[in-house]
This record gives sequence, C-alpha cells and structure tokens, in this order.
Amino acid sequence: SMLQAALSADRPVVLLEPRVVLSARLTADPQVGPLLGARIARSGTDASLLTWGATTRVALDAAAALEEDGLSVEVVDLRTIQPLDTQTITDSVRCVDLSPDGSQVAYRDKFGVVSLFNLASKTKSSFQVRHQRDISAVAFSPSGHSFASASDDGTARIWDIRTGEPLTDWLRHEVRGETPPHFCQYSPSGEILITWSESDNAVRLWDTATGDAAMPPIILDASPRYAQIHKDGSYISVISQSEEEVLLHRVWSLKSLNPVNP
Repeated sequence: SMLQAALSADRPVVLLEPRVVLSARLTADPQVGPLLGARIARSGTDASLLTWGATTRVALDAAAALEEDGLSVEVVDLRTIQPLDTQTITDSVRCVDLSPDGSQVAYRDKFGVVSLFNLASKTKSSFQVRHQRDISAVAFSPSGHSFASASDDGTARIWDIRTGEPLTDWLRHEVRGETPPHFCQYSPSGEILITWSESDNAVRLWDTATGDAAMPPIILDASPRYAQIHKDGSYISVISQSEEEVLLHRVWSLKSLNPVNP
C-alpha cells in the first residue's frame, strides 16, 4: 500500500525496500492507503512490538508464537521512520518500567490499573491507582519499594508496592484544555520524583518523602520530552521539542536552577 501511495503522491518519494521481501507475492489493495503513519499490524493487550520493514513479518510470527503461551501482543508496523508516528507509538505503548533488580515489570494494564508482573514466578498483581483519566507513565523507585504513576489528567502519585496504598497526595501540573500525556522518573537517589508534560511545558521536581515541591518548576519554551537527574544529584538534563520538531538538550543546575549550557 505504501508503494501505491508513493506512486499516487504529488511529490518525490524515496522507498527503501528490504531485499528479503522483493520476492514476496502480495495482492494489491484497490484502496490506496496513507503514505505516512504507522499501522497496527496485529492487535494485542499485554505487550507491544514496534517493528519496521523486513522485521514486521518476524514480529508477527513472534506474536503468534507468544499467543500460544497466553500472551496477547500488539504489533505496530512503523512504516516510516522520518517522520515518525509518535502518536500511534504512544497509544500502543502506554507505559512500562522494569524494577531495579530486573525481577518485575510495571505497566498500565487497563484504564486506572497498574499491574506488576513477576518475571520469575509468572504471577501478576494489580492496583487501582484512581486517576481521573488514563495512565500515561509508571516508574519504579530505585529501592523497588514504591512506584509512581502519572496520568493524562495532569496528576502523578507515589504508591506502596506491597499494599498499593498512596504514599503522597496528588502531585499536579497545570492543565489547560486538551491534556497530553504526563511522565515521571525517579532521581538516582530516589529522593526526587521528576514529572513533565507539554500541558504547561514544565519539568517539576517533588520530594518523594513528603510529596511537596522540592524546588520551583523548570519552565521551558518547548515541549518537554524527557528529563533525568545526573547520578551526583547536581544537574538535570532535559530534552524538549520545538514547534519545528527540533530536539533540544539542556542541562540545568539543581542548586541555582540556571541552565549551564546554551
């Protein structure tokens, strides 16, 4: 369908065709699909495989094999790398994190539910985290004793990993109109929870013991995409994206909250 769309396009298009599929027998679809954007090649609810080009068939075969073990795997065929369809990826891979000791995976199971899957015992425990909108991120603490969740409603919260009870009050971003996903990440020491969202273009840092703001927010001129505190706890790196879709990297001093690079 991409070849048909390329032939119908009103601009030059370069297609990279994997050699391994050149001999494949395909049936042309009379309906010409879109040239850009990912497609859901296989629906699933337990995990997602992101693939491109010749590996799409491999991913589909792997998903079929995993279904025999009781796992429902969604396969996302990216189709194009530039531009990258981040919306389809975000919709499929809502959130996932691996515990510090590598024994558990935390993930958004269904609306309002975070599940922890023990990789050794193959058992699952689930917690109602009671956000008003869907969960967009989960993160294990470095100690593995708690986890944080962030939601499209602009809130984040820290939970006890044994009981599922909240350890803090709701940690809030400013929400204006449509609420994009919110994200969270612990500092290496576990003393700070970082949250960020393009709803207010802010990176916020919270004291994990009290749930209070650890310092004033970092307000950006672009949409934050990722934030991480350095190992020594002195600096925070922030990646943001401009309206022109240019990725920007800036390092801030946590002592002065001033940027240390242009």
